[in-house]
Amino acid sequence: MTMGVRFPQAPMSDGHADFKLLELVRLRVAQIHQNPISIQMHLDELRATGETEERLNQLESWITSSLFTENEGAALALCDKISCDSASPLPNVLIREMRQYFTRGAIVKLTLAIINAGDLHRIEGGLLLVILLVVALVRGWQPSERLLIHGPRR
Repeated sequence: MTMGVRFPQAPMSDGHADFKLLELVRLRVAQIHQNPISIQMHLDELRATGETEERLNQLESWITSSLFTENEGAALALCDKISCDSASPLPNVLIREMRQYFTRGAIVKLTLAIINAGDLHRIEGGLLLVILLVVALVRGWQPSERLLIHGPRR
């Protein structure tokens, strides 16, 4: 088991991923991978930010809980998709939902936090696809456009 590298944290708002949301996503990844050390670490971090026990206890069933905001739900949906099914592309509806609530930079930051928290060796080949899609989104790619990926030039 490897410990993830910590990226510098800067509190942001209005479409940006703040520290509390990033920790919530990291805790969700730890729950999915059933990593008790990471679960405890992220629980401690979230409690220190003032997160409620009720929300922490409902995180595993976030999709049926009314305690999470729409933007938190979008971030958690991205988290579940990348953590549980990284081999297939992100659905267009999820990409549109993410863009509704977050800036491109925040989407990248959330994606990297999810990948980092999930330990890179567990994500296998789908990691490259996820990274390429995030880069394409940042560069302005629209889900309705065809995404062409070129190999190295010879």
